Amino acid sequence: MWERTSIVNNIHVSIVSRGAVFEIGELQFFHTTDNVLAIQREQELFFGNEGNFGDYKVFYMEPEFEPIYEPIQMSFINANPYIYVGSIRSQAISSSSLLQIGNGRHIRNETRKMNIRQLLRRKQTKDGRY
Repeated sequence: MWERTSIVNNIHVSIVSRGAVFEIGELQFFHTTDNVLAIQREQELFFGNEGNFGDYKVFYMEPEFEPIYEPIQMSFINANPYIYVGSIRSQAISSSSLLQIGNGRHIRNETRKMNIRQLLRRKQTKDGRY
């Protein structure tokens, strides 16, 4: 790992939820996944056999971006081994996200969400209103 030290005077995080992580320190490997299927209906109705991720393409298709296989050579000169931060304030960390103070080597996050709204059909009146 790279050898730098982060110094944060003040940090405030209000909410950490849904697979999110607040990490202080070194991180070798971080992998998280968050799948969300939200069906909102205007009328309260539940069929009992719905909510299967496999029924929706967004949950099983491969991401559209392709990995980059370009050789990259990097070198760092850290004249100062410390990273100074005055204050960090976050309202929320959610849905497979990461707030980290420190070094990280491998990070992979993935969130897949699908929101479906089902509204009642309304009949159109003769003057064009619903």
